[in-house]
Amino acid sequence: MQVILLVYFILVIFVSFSAAADEDTIAQISLITESDDITKPFYIGLYFEMEPDWYIYWENTGDAGIPVDVQWELPDGYSISELIYPTPERFDTQGLMSFGFKDEALLFAKVTPPSSQTGNHEQIISADVSWMVCKESCILEDGTAELDLLNAEPTPGLFDKYKNKLPEPLAHSSTRVSTVESLKRDGRFYISIHLEGDPVADFFPGPVEDFILSHKDIEISDHKISYTLRPYSDTTVVEEVSGLLFIDDVAFHFNEPVSVLD
Repeated sequence: MQVILLVYFILVIFVSFSAAADEDTIAQISLITESDDITKPFYIGLYFEMEPDWYIYWENTGDAGIPVDVQWELPDGYSISELIYPTPERFDTQGLMSFGFKDEALLFAKVTPPSSQTGNHEQIISADVSWMVCKESCILEDGTAELDLLNAEPTPGLFDKYKNKLPEPLAHSSTRVSTVESLKRDGRFYISIHLEGDPVADFFPGPVEDFILSHKDIEISDHKISYTLRPYSDTTVVEEVSGLLFIDDVAFHFNEPVSVLD
């Protein structure tokens, strides 16, 4: 989880903290399913419903914030993917840039059942969830949600709504990442992403664990993106970069290795 000392320090300065139990939260959570067929892989969703104008954070929170964290408890033989996020919004609060979801959000996870299932015993997925929800101030919240796989009522319409918000692979666009270069100077990594094809209108970087990134200092032109990473350790290196590229109002995700320049 991308929780670092600098982020904590920024939050202490710019936002107020309080803790909330799951019976009295700004964001209400529930687990829902797209399908009642549990004999093959299927999607479930962690659904957040927030009070108006409150928001939770994307996997890259930006300059401040704490992302959603989930601890799953699964029936025997089941496995589950990492969270799959829809395209976030950008928020600018007191000069801090962050990324997240306002009012409501559906975070996906793909569930793979065992190859064979015997009996009709109870099959429940449980999620212990913690998150930060913000407006003028920020509140740390947590809660637990359960999904009874044998008795759940599917909500495919809600999944369809949020599937339309999922970023597409960059291969589905006419834009390509030609090179990603990293130049280290004075303890900082200067990153340059070079692009070919249609011009890029915006860029949301993926998670940058072990680094400090000032998101307001990202420079974007039609075919080049530049930003600076400051590592927490002298031994930390940049091996790959990821993020969302916005082309004609559509978000495309990418993950590319980095070429190190001398």
